[in-house]
Amino acid sequence: MANGLEKQEQEEQPLRIFEFYSGIGGMRYSLVRAEVNAEVVEAFDINDTAKDAY
Repeated sequence: MANGLEKQEQEEQPLRIFEFYSGIGGMRYSLVRAEVNAEVVEAFDINDTAKDAY
């Protein structure tokens, strides 16, 4: 019984995402649209314009 409960708790935890080369947030947008239980922990991009748009 404990294994089933632990598995259920793990499924409810959101995926933790690091978004490299994030651009203007395509991965975040895709996760929201697909209704994936996830959170973007940090997003990285070298382009200042893209970071501002994000």
